[in-house]
Amino acid sequence: MLDTITFVVLNVLIKQFFQFSMRFQKHNKYEYHLVYKGLKFDYYMGSQTLVIKANAHKVLEKGFVSLQDLENYKNRLLSIVKEVTGTDKLLLQLSRLDYCVDLAMDTNCEEIEDTLELLYKHVHSYRHMKIDKIYDTSFYLKTKRGTYNLNCYDKYEELSRTDEDYKGIFRLELQIKKYKMKRELKRNGVSRELDNYWTKSAMEEYFFDFFKGFFYSCDYYRIDIAISKIKESLYSQSMQDKLIRFIKKVNKIGMTEVKKCYSYSTAKSYIEKLEKIGLNPVTISEDKTYEKVENLLHRAKRVTEELYF
Repeated sequence: MLDTITFVVLNVLIKQFFQFSMRFQKHNKYEYHLVYKGLKFDYYMGSQTLVIKANAHKVLEKGFVSLQDLENYKNRLLSIVKEVTGTDKLLLQLSRLDYCVDLAMDTNCEEIEDTLELLYKHVHSYRHMKIDKIYDTSFYLKTKRGTYNLNCYDKYEELSRTDEDYKGIFRLELQIKKYKMKRELKRNGVSRELDNYWTKSAMEEYFFDFFKGFFYSCDYYRIDIAISKIKESLYSQSMQDKLIRFIKKVNKIGMTEVKKCYSYSTAKSYIEKLEKIGLNPVTISEDKTYEKVENLLHRAKRVTEELYF
């Protein structure tokens, strides 16, 4: 449900910092760092700001994090912060939060590799985020000053194959950045407190609702099966031909390039028509032996209901 959670403590005076119970390692003239019990502390002398990155899995020492872990997480977090700083008077303000869902995939049939192949057929820009580099084991959409980062990756590879517990785990992750939290406070009165984001309704809104437009609403079918379903539909012959040409192009060169060939309204119309007959516009390559793959968002929702909520 949650992975890394970042807090900031403002106006930590230099004199106060040097009175902390534990000494930080000097990084350069104005920065000091410390890693302790799964937490990473960064003190920036220039802005007199303390940044605390508290990975929920490490703080709780468990493989997955659920709704019921909130109070335990907060208690452990505050206890460690007090050990480091010597005070429980610091005001921790939420700065970034990473929602995540871990999907267990079959390593024997290259399921992760096939999943990434499908992902790269999706759009390469979404909600002001863009791909800046193509990777073999991950799919990242990022923006420097926006509200979100979208990450889909092989967790085992991300950990450089150092933790066998994550072998075969493919993670869907959405980072909620500080600008988004500030906007939620201004528009909807949602304060930057962890309690407001560690809820079922928050994950539904910020994670699942956000992902809908990216993953579409239907399962993936192999291209030949998708073509057969279009031919069996009640659409006119002319429309069937247009939809078949559309999905063939997406299968070959990806949605990003295909959208350059159509107007926004035409591409949107074709996608909606495909979804009405149960087809994802992104299709599986014809050389695969399987005919269908469950929509990644549907699969993530099922896992979340089983393990996190």
